[in-house]
This record gives sequence, C-alpha cells and structure tokens, in this order.
Amino acid sequence: MSQQSYTIFNFNNLVYGIKTIFVEQMFYLPEVTPVPESPPDIIGVVNVHGNIIPIMDLNLRFGYPSSGDYRLSDSIIIVNFNNLQVGIIVNDINQIINISPEEITVKASYEKTLIKDQEERFIDEIATKKEQLILLLNLEKILNYVESQDLKIEQDSLKQNNYNLYTKDNFFMPEDNENHNKSSIFCPNATIYERDILQQRAIDLSKVVRNKKKKQTRALAVIILNNELFGIDLELIREFTQISKVTPIPCTPKHLVGNCNLRGEILTVIAIRGFLNLPLKVFNNNSQIMIVEIQGIKLGITIDDVYDVIFLNPKKILSNTNKFSTINHDYLEPTFRTS
Repeated sequence: MSQQSYTIFNFNNLVYGIKTIFVEQMFYLPEVTPVPESPPDIIGVVNVHGNIIPIMDLNLRFGYPSSGDYRLSDSIIIVNFNNLQVGIIVNDINQIINISPEEITVKASYEKTLIKDQEERFIDEIATKKEQLILLLNLEKILNYVESQDLKIEQDSLKQNNYNLYTKDNFFMPEDNENHNKSSIFCPNATIYERDILQQRAIDLSKVVRNKKKKQTRALAVIILNNELFGIDLELIREFTQISKVTPIPCTPKHLVGNCNLRGEILTVIAIRGFLNLPLKVFNNNSQIMIVEIQGIKLGITIDDVYDVIFLNPKKILSNTNKFSTINHDYLEPTFRTS
C-alpha cells in the first residue's frame, strides 16, 4: 500500500493528522456563533460564504479541560467527507507530509494513557514520523457524529447576539465534562481589540459573491518542481503518494514515465517538466506522485515535493511574469505571490 498525504496540526500540545484530500479550507479563527441545544464539543457555527458550518473543539470532544479562551493565532480547518462539513479548531497548522503504512501503528498497541476513552471513537491509528507521535483522525466518524446531532440552524439566527446556555446531550457528552457549563458568548474573556478582530474576520468570511462570477478565492496545492513553486487546482487532485515501481512503456515520448499499480488500479504516470522547459529528472523509488483526475481520467504526475495548500487571493496575481522567461507559459495560468 502506498503513502498517503496528511495535513498535520497541533492542538492542546498534541499532534494530529487528517488526510489532505478531505481538507477544504483553512483560515484564522473568526468569531464563532454559539447555538442552543448543541452538544458541548460543538462550540457554535461559522458562516463561510453563506454556508453554515459547525465548529468542533477537540478538547471538549476528548474530555480535556477547555476554558473557551481561544487565541487570535488559532485556525479553523474545514473538512468535507461525502458532502458533510465540519470545522476543527487548531492551534497551529504545521505542514503536509506523506505517511507510509510502515509508519502507522494500530492504536490498540498503545497504553490507555495515550488515548482516552473519548478519543478512541474518532482516532483511527497512530503514526510515528521522525520520533514524533501523530494521532490520525477518522473524519468519517467525526462528520457522522456531527450529522447525528441534527443541528437546527437558521441563517437568520446568526444575527442574534445572545443565546441560552447549551443543553447537554448525555449520550455524546464527554464524561470528564459532565458538569461543564459554557458561556453563551464566544471567547468571553477576549479584549475589545481581540473581539474586533474576531468579528471582522467573521464578517469577511460571511461575504457571499452575489453575481454569477466564480468565488474570489481558489484552493491550490503548491508543488515543487526543480526548485520552482507551481499551483494546481485542489479540486483536480485526488492524493499525493509515493510509488516504488513504475513499468516503462517502450516507444513512447519522454514525458510518459510508464504505468503503475495504485491499489489495484493501473495508472499512467507522466512528467510535465518537459512541457515547462524544465530539466527532466530520472524516476526513482523516492519520487513523489500527484494523482489527478480530469474529466474522469486519472493520471499520476511526478513532482519533487508538496509545499503547501493555499487559498489564492486574486490581488496576489502578477500581471508581469517576464522574470520567468525560461518557463513555457503556454501551460501556465497567471503567476501569484505566496506571501
């Protein structure tokens, strides 16, 4: 079985991983709107361009204490599995890495002190990467759990400023938080300065494009080819992996690397460096592959590494790309800044 790409993040001094293919958006923490009659670990909802998305605090879900005092530097990762969405609060988004089956250990082999009873339901396995333990979340179980809560949320209700305290769902509520009472105000101890920033983030996030043009942000996976950064539409990417064996096909063009077996599916692997006027590289066992699907056709594309997942602001598009004179622009869209 080949490697899989995971987005790694920190929360409550623990390191978690979720499959990158299910990551839809990432943004700094905005003000979250509390919702009556939701379980304690669903701290509220956020309006993301007209879509109302529940937000989960993993501390509360797993039975750890939580003061509700979040930081401006915290982020939310929106994940989507089978058209079900939830936002997860994280402290830091670290990186995107590939994890091989050899680096994964079933959680049963670890002592109970590492994973609490409340965590077992939502953690698939534990990976070890460079002597660091990474808890791999089961998104299907998390999203099915959120859906089972049947949150009744009307968009008009987000205009209200005050809510009643949460009611408790004894079946789903973490045992350690049995007496945990929550404020009806998000981040009750935030300063005026902090609250202004949180509210402005929420306002910016809730804006909906009212014409028929495409949304103003675009999700891209940033890859590295020959020390250059290239962006690929995230909707086209199915996964990043490493494949140890690719069978060459005789009498084919140089850009056609060969065929590979990906979990029983035969895929053609190509190299796009030649199209971009970049020097070709010899394929080896450490080469990374980006699996894309376009109009029902799957292909593997050789890359050097995955750099990041970003959401492109049109203001960062450069009108002048002459400084990249060595690259064939016939296969490029406009260039943009990454910072």
